[in-house]
Amino acid sequence: MSARVTLWAAASIVAGLGTWTLWSAAPGVNWGVWTIVAAAGGVACGGFIGGQPGIRVGLCTVACALAAGAAVTADPLFHVLIFVGVTWLFALAAYVADDPRGERIGLALSILAPVVTMPLGVVEAGRRVGELTMIVGTERHRPVLRGSILASVVVVIFALILAGADPILAALRDDLIVVLERLEFIPRLVFFCLLLVGAVGSYGMAQRPVSPSISSRPSESSSRTETERVIVLSAVALLFAAFLGLQVSYLFGNAPARVGSGVTFAEYARRGFAELSVVAGLCTLLILWLERGPRRGAREQGLAFLLTVLLWILLVSAFRRLWLYEEAYGFTTARLYAQIYMVLLASGLVLLVIELVRGLHAGRFLRMITMAGLVTLVVLSLWNHEGWIARQNIERAAHGGPLDASYLVWNLSANAVPAIVASLDRTPLAEVLGEALIARYTRRMRIAPCRWFEWNLRQVQAANALYAARLVTGEVPGPGIVAGCVRLVRQ
Repeated sequence: MSARVTLWAAASIVAGLGTWTLWSAAPGVNWGVWTIVAAAGGVACGGFIGGQPGIRVGLCTVACALAAGAAVTADPLFHVLIFVGVTWLFALAAYVADDPRGERIGLALSILAPVVTMPLGVVEAGRRVGELTMIVGTERHRPVLRGSILASVVVVIFALILAGADPILAALRDDLIVVLERLEFIPRLVFFCLLLVGAVGSYGMAQRPVSPSISSRPSESSSRTETERVIVLSAVALLFAAFLGLQVSYLFGNAPARVGSGVTFAEYARRGFAELSVVAGLCTLLILWLERGPRRGAREQGLAFLLTVLLWILLVSAFRRLWLYEEAYGFTTARLYAQIYMVLLASGLVLLVIELVRGLHAGRFLRMITMAGLVTLVVLSLWNHEGWIARQNIERAAHGGPLDASYLVWNLSANAVPAIVASLDRTPLAEVLGEALIARYTRRMRIAPCRWFEWNLRQVQAANALYAARLVTGEVPGPGIVAGCVRLVRQ
């Protein structure tokens, strides 16, 4: 099969499958299935060019793993993050298709990949359409085109005539007439065309010839001078050391627990996360900016190491403050995400130390950090952390702590419903939780069947839990992915 035929066949399949399973459909298995098919089409089209496909395959693999989370989590926020992540990864894979070296993926491209790739994809799609039009319009292919158009018209006419003698054809005819009368096919057709243009453009970019490798290593002259770097690193290190020395008791103490301190847990935690973790992130970027280029001297490396140690101390303090806040008021998604962010930042500092030892390469470091962030997003999509938060807070309330029942029911998504329902008979606050569940789900939601490609694990679990507790109306079908495809929908 030629490259051109593969491109148009793959793009048509991807656009058709997307129109069938994604248009006006809830997130579920469909996102993962479509992403896998789209990634397979891109890899197949890219196989017609030379070069190493490792980076393209790697980006597409991460995109597929990320899209699979849409069939697990019921959190709308993560559906948005999954959509953005898959779009960004596909755009990046299309952009580096003609030169699949990891060195090309720098900070600017990492941020602007969709913005840069979209116009290039549209231009490439236009070029491919023009190329196809010229081929079809040649004397050799003109009879095939005319014959195909004539055959289509004849088949439609005969099918309409035979519909009067066959109930299946009659039903298809009636459905087609209803769709045409309501003009429902127009937005669906527009959606198909958008997917087709995107697929043709990205697959066309994947089939472009491989560009000659050009070293992306920054030159010595473009880097900061040694004196400049030493002055900046020394000044920042002195500032952090003075800050830590002046506030040791405040950073690592428990100010809100001291009577008359005038500091609340909320204020204590916000000061810890907002200032300390942000400064740690900015300082990491500063080190990357100053340390570009070849390996530096021992003095500069020592200052960079000292800065990373001081940043670690700041992060430990910020993490401890947030942990004290959670011990006082319980867990929330915002607090959990803040802790995960700080853990990622601390891991990034470890990677930064490794990079400083081996010779700092900013692009390579940013790629590792980005990959760590994407893996974290995949894990959060698959792990029911909202259910974990609900269980931890309810268990804490069972031992005498306060419980924000309104937050658990109204601020957490359907992911937390099974954990809340399962805890109703094990907590003294069952009545409060039950009333909140009735207010949100019994009066507002019902169980409704869904199509197989809309199956979502957390939605099914939530529907079954509420149905078993008689907190929501509807009917839960038998087991099995297809038979058991139900969702909670507004009444």
